[in-house]
Amino acid sequence: MLMLVLSMSFSLSAFAFYNDLECDGYSTEGQRAVIEVERGFGGSMRDARTIVYGARGTNPVETRYRIYSARRFGSRIEYIGDGGFRLEVDVFPDQAPRWGRTYWAYFNGLNGLRCRYPNAQ
Repeated sequence: MLMLVLSMSFSLSAFAFYNDLECDGYSTEGQRAVIEVERGFGGSMRDARTIVYGARGTNPVETRYRIYSARRFGSRIEYIGDGGFRLEVDVFPDQAPRWGRTYWAYFNGLNGLRCRYPNAQ
């Protein structure tokens, strides 16, 4: 019984770490930036994080956010969260994200972000 409970808790916790959205690009200062939005389960609330890599030899700066809504406007999906988090992904020409496609996005001063939905159908 203990093994069953442990295996179920590991399976559920491993499943929770899949990202719904992964983006990468560069800031206006040329710093590489990565944005990850985790899958939401149940409601629309989910976690996100940004990682900005500075000059060589410096530690990357990671910021965590709580996403409260993901709204659709035609071919655009807008993620809104705490701390001023606002990520807008343009999935044109698709109406919904598709697997294997790369889409352009904008996030707080980061232009030219390339985003993928690794779990899209």
